[in-house]
Amino acid sequence: MTIRSRLKYSHIAMVLVPVILVSILIATARLHYINNYQKSLSSTFEKINIKDIPKIAQPYIREINNIIVNDPDNLQDVDFLKDIDKVLLNIDAGIVVLKNSDEIYASETIEGFNHNKYLNDFGENTVDIDDGDFENELHLFEQQDFYFSDGSTGSIAILFRVDSIIDQINKISIIIFLFVIVVLIVTHGLITYFVSKGIVDPLNKLRIAANEIKEGNLDYEVSINSKDEIGELFQSFEEMRIRLKESLLQQQQYEENRKELISNISHDLKTPITSINGYIQGIKDGIADTPEKMERYINTISAKADNMDKLIEELFLFSKLDLKKVPFNFQKVNITEYLKDCVEEISFDLNKNEIELQFEYKEKQIFVMADPQQLKRVILNIITNGTKYLDKNRKGKLKISLEEQNEKVVVAISDNGIGISKDILPF
Repeated sequence: MTIRSRLKYSHIAMVLVPVILVSILIATARLHYINNYQKSLSSTFEKINIKDIPKIAQPYIREINNIIVNDPDNLQDVDFLKDIDKVLLNIDAGIVVLKNSDEIYASETIEGFNHNKYLNDFGENTVDIDDGDFENELHLFEQQDFYFSDGSTGSIAILFRVDSIIDQINKISIIIFLFVIVVLIVTHGLITYFVSKGIVDPLNKLRIAANEIKEGNLDYEVSINSKDEIGELFQSFEEMRIRLKESLLQQQQYEENRKELISNISHDLKTPITSINGYIQGIKDGIADTPEKMERYINTISAKADNMDKLIEELFLFSKLDLKKVPFNFQKVNITEYLKDCVEEISFDLNKNEIELQFEYKEKQIFVMADPQQLKRVILNIITNGTKYLDKNRKGKLKISLEEQNEKVVVAISDNGIGISKDILPF
């Protein structure tokens, strides 16, 4: 079940349960009120008399008594009786007029009720109060018996309509019930809206962000101003995106480093190959015309071959490792003798290209901690790259200098080429 469905059903239950409880409460209160009203009404009717009727009705009751005494036939006048009705309507009462036990007039107030059962027989002018169910009932308030001028019997009775009170109770109960329902629906509707907005909308944002990342867009940022579980989820998701992006960039950088290293090593291989070919050609041309030169040429060729072998081993290693994991083999090195060997190794190629190489140093043993193989690569790369940018219109010059400075030595390589621009120089 989706979160939206769970929220919907939970809030429906939150509406229905209070409505049911309120309905039971209203029904209980209504029954309690009716029962109390019934008891109160019964005790009231037991004590009630004409003095308790509103003063506005007393003149009409006295008028009825006067008519009964002086001119009872007026009680057959419908217009007169309707005037009495207008007053009695204010106290939810009505009248019934009988002639020879037959009804000749009944107020509209008590229409629809079997009011005859509440009337007393002629000559029994007592108030009859029923202690039964008071809903939709009429109750006799006063009955006067008399004779018409033709000698026929007559009766006029005032009946009190109880159902009007019950109707009011019912109307009030319905109004309260509807009001409670409206309040609950509006309240829970707003709660559902804001809760859904606070959950579903962020999840939709998160879904869109996940799709963007799936498509490779790692720059798609998501954020939410919330300190709840949703906010924590967004924060974790954003951290995951950043780390994933960094990992991808790092992987790309590693790949570039590998390519660069392989390219550099391939470049490094050209130097000893060129030297080997040069020394072999020198032997063929008879330049090594003494045993000493021949031995030096052969030793140089052997050293170049060993250098190539090491480069090939590194090429195999770099195909598996990134730049930051290249192993170094630091050892104590006589830097003066080391640089002499480097100069001798590259001098053949430089002389062939008519480039003058000068090495400035002092005859002194200076020892440093270094990786000989990696340091040679640095020196050879700098010199090789320097020769590419020498001025073709004049004789190229390279100079290597060695200087001791307290706890360190400085190896400087310079040329008379075009130089390096300031923006590239830091790299």
